[in-house]
Amino acid sequence: MTDHDSSDALVEGILQPLRKLRRMGLLRPPCFSTTRHVSASQTDLQEEPRAVRQSETEFFLIVVDGLCESDSHSSDDGQSIASFLRRHLHKFPDWLKLVVTVRNSKRHLIQGFCFEETCLDDCLSNPELTRDLMSYVTF
Repeated sequence: MTDHDSSDALVEGILQPLRKLRRMGLLRPPCFSTTRHVSASQTDLQEEPRAVRQSETEFFLIVVDGLCESDSHSSDDGQSIASFLRRHLHKFPDWLKLVVTVRNSKRHLIQGFCFEETCLDDCLSNPELTRDLMSYVTF
């Protein structure tokens, strides 16, 4: 799969259907207290009419749990979920949040991503971190 093909697949297979369901009112994204988002870059793919956006604080959340485990299951051309996300994350609209988990020993897989890292092991000893994470993912 070429980079162009995977871009088309991302847009046609994921982003366009989400936008269509959202415009039809069939998906009601959870409201979050924070307005942080994965990527601040604006591209044509991220443009969305103001009428469609119900609120600046509405987001969809995608969880990729165990990104390190997916690395051993790459496609024939060597593309893994991590490499796909690395190349296409900037195309995700700002209302689509991404939470990725990876083992500490495999942190190299998330190098080059434009999002904030948080060690979940620290949640036990840091109540502020726990509160921040809860505000990021709770409805």
